[in-house]
Amino acid sequence: MRVAHVAPVITTIPPAGHGSIERVVEELHAYQVREGRLESFVYASSDSRLPTGLRARVPSLRSLGEPPPVEVGRRLEAEHYRWACADASDVDVLHAHGVWILDHGPAAEVPIVLTVYTDTSQEEVQAALADAPAGVRLVANSRSTRAKFPAAPWFATVLEGVLPERYPFRPVKEDHFVFVGDLRPKKGCHLAVRVALELGARLKIIGRRLIAEVPERAEAYEAYFRDEIAPHLGPRIEYLGELGEERLAHVAAARALLAPIGWDEPFGRIFAEAMACGTPVVTFRRGAAEEVVPPEAGFVVDTLDEMVRAAACAGSIAPVACRRHVVRHLNVSRVAAEYADVYQRVTGRRMACSAPPS
Repeated sequence: MRVAHVAPVITTIPPAGHGSIERVVEELHAYQVREGRLESFVYASSDSRLPTGLRARVPSLRSLGEPPPVEVGRRLEAEHYRWACADASDVDVLHAHGVWILDHGPAAEVPIVLTVYTDTSQEEVQAALADAPAGVRLVANSRSTRAKFPAAPWFATVLEGVLPERYPFRPVKEDHFVFVGDLRPKKGCHLAVRVALELGARLKIIGRRLIAEVPERAEAYEAYFRDEIAPHLGPRIEYLGELGEERLAHVAAARALLAPIGWDEPFGRIFAEAMACGTPVVTFRRGAAEEVVPPEAGFVVDTLDEMVRAAACAGSIAPVACRRHVVRHLNVSRVAAEYADVYQRVTGRRMACSAPPS
């Protein structure tokens, strides 16, 4: 069976910095290629660095500057998605990652599996999903994503995962917390700062100040950083900028990941990354948090006071338990197997069995 993934072209695959969906696509593709049960290809930006299977026509939007010109970005995105749909006649399944493809009239000659990673409580997202063509099979990336819009014609639910070997396990921690995420209010960095200050602890902040996808909010996000975060920066509260793979060393060394989210995270990939590094997660009971973070690997709380107390107890969580949870439940091997079932159901074709890669 031949499957082609359609990734966003906001950034490259793999991303140099931010890019959660791009990481999802890259790791799933890498596992599928290694496993060998199917042929896997990826429609992505032309400046991507995939060793095999890349199909590309337009550059990443981030290569155009920060922020990219809005009209140019929209034109390139439309060209990317339309070309992918028209070009994929040689595959059995087109696996689209993100609802953006629906804006450009998918007209592929093959079945489309569309994984939804976004907040399905938004009216514009619901309208797009409700109007999805009959040939598009919708897959939710968590039960939370599906539950917020149960009226959508869902075909399956596949909880995300990571490739554990990509994430360095560190059993002995240093004396700091870490926050990883965009520096906008809903991600809660200002609350992570409050937790660290309350405990007299060190905090390392990793994230984007400029959100290229929403240039119209650039001024508001800059004001948020200036007013809520910058005044606290110093020896204890450090801002390290937007990091790529370098972020993992800081995450692996941390006492805990502080994730005081103020919105319903559809999955929370950084939760899985942190636990894969043996680092417990402390987060709010929003979105898919309880699906991703079990009691043995972190704390899911309801108030800021509870978060402060949980962060103080982070040392009671065994790093090996965090890693074990990811290997057993949030492993891309499980994700790939569930998608193989989706592909088979969509096409009516079965794939040859093979032993899992070592």
